[in-house]
Amino acid sequence: MLLSTGLCYHRTVALLIDSFIFMAIFIGAIIFYAPNYFGHPDNSIPANPLVTPHSIVPEWYFLPFYAILRAIPSKAGGVLAMGAALLVFIPLPLLSITSRSNRFRPLHQLLFWPFVGNFLFLYFTR
Repeated sequence: MLLSTGLCYHRTVALLIDSFIFMAIFIGAIIFYAPNYFGHPDNSIPANPLVTPHSIVPEWYFLPFYAILRAIPSKAGGVLAMGAALLVFIPLPLLSITSRSNRFRPLHQLLFWPFVGNFLFLYFTR
């Protein structure tokens, strides 16, 4: 039986089945006879549970929280500071009423310099 393209349906299906079998044998040979062929050499180094590898770094959006935890020696204080860092964003919608200038927003003027100081403190205390 011929398709509209002129190819025999049986030959097309047979070619697909043969291709699938060939790929299964090829991938199976790699998986079972050379499992580490595509692996990274660092995976062969025995793990040390007491040392974090240098290649593992926190994501960029966690960096401020890691800086807060490093800057405060107490664990409870660090957790409270991280919570305070999140709570600081709650009054932000109240700071912008109509004007875009700091001249007409005294609360914004008051909170700007502690923000800059906190930024510099966290930046220089590594």
